[in-house]
Amino acid sequence: MLRTWMLSLLAVCLLGADAPPTELMVGQMAPKLAVQEFVKGEPVAKFEKGEVYVIEFWATWCGPCVQSIPLLTELQHKFPKVKFIGIDVLENDLDTVREFVAKQKTKMDYRVAIDKPGPMGEEVPGSMAKGWIEASYRQGIPATFVIDQTGKVAWIGHPFELEKPLQQIVNGKWDLAAAAKRHAEEVIPIREKTILERKFAKARENGGTPADLVRVLDASFERYPPLQSEYGSLKIILLMGDPATRPDAVEYGKYLITEVHQENLVGLADMAIAILNQADGTPRKVHPEIARLALLAVQTAQKVPGDREPEDNAGLADLLAQCYYALGDFPKAVATQRQALKLAEKTHLEDDEDMLARMKRYDQAAAAAPKAAGVPKAAGTAKPATRR
Repeated sequence: MLRTWMLSLLAVCLLGADAPPTELMVGQMAPKLAVQEFVKGEPVAKFEKGEVYVIEFWATWCGPCVQSIPLLTELQHKFPKVKFIGIDVLENDLDTVREFVAKQKTKMDYRVAIDKPGPMGEEVPGSMAKGWIEASYRQGIPATFVIDQTGKVAWIGHPFELEKPLQQIVNGKWDLAAAAKRHAEEVIPIREKTILERKFAKARENGGTPADLVRVLDASFERYPPLQSEYGSLKIILLMGDPATRPDAVEYGKYLITEVHQENLVGLADMAIAILNQADGTPRKVHPEIARLALLAVQTAQKVPGDREPEDNAGLADLLAQCYYALGDFPKAVATQRQALKLAEKTHLEDDEDMLARMKRYDQAAAAAPKAAGVPKAAGTAKPATRR
């Protein structure tokens, strides 16, 4: 489904994300346990050779984590020799954790511990959240790790998918090499994204110029081209403000349209949204050449084959009107926005405040300049480009 809310890739990227200092991958030796206290069950100081452990990261506020508790209890009963340890993470109120665990009684029938504060004394994220969850590129909780008889991480995943691999690990039939290969392939996109964001944030902190930031992006795109689908629009934003690099922004934008997004309706629409709008959703003042690039992206999106939901067509029309407004063709923006609102009827976009606000803005602009010159130049047809 086409996303119609305001999105600024620039705002997302500027948040940055520090990559973990080390990676934790399937097949590697498990890091040490680092908990501040066990609130239930006999404490475990370290991983003993010949033993299998299940480490499950959870929090009281995490709905899926709470839903996993009965399953983990069931598996602990099924595999009594396996040491299950639920480690509460990303939570500051430890009394809430203790009270929650106490109320569960036998429903939570396995060991429970609380994460140790991080190396700089921060409680969230703590030592194990950083050294296990972040280091393995998990993107949330619950997150479950199985440590095999040799002390290696044998499996990482969701607790609802735990039973089958755990059975094989306990029985000594688990193919660790194959599991390690699968995990490495799964985390490639997340790892590359993390590396890009870390380097981008560092470049900004060091006072990097737009040209410096573009070089960071280009190096990442060269290393892992699929990143362009998410961060390509950021490169356009960095290039389009300077008249000297504006042609590069247009050329690269056409490359994204024809070679990266191609028939990706959402990618094309998000590209136009990022170009036309600030992080808070207000219109960005853009040069006509850049506005025409956004227009081309939307026109290409409209030609993407396949069935679309009514709200998708409404969202595309809304975007098209934004392009005309950016180009100064206010009457066309008004007409197109009216069409967007008509298409939005009987969908979740009906009476959408942002769309209605844009309608008002276009009406006012058209009334103030009834003889607008219109689009300076036709968008034309994008030609494949090779510049990255």
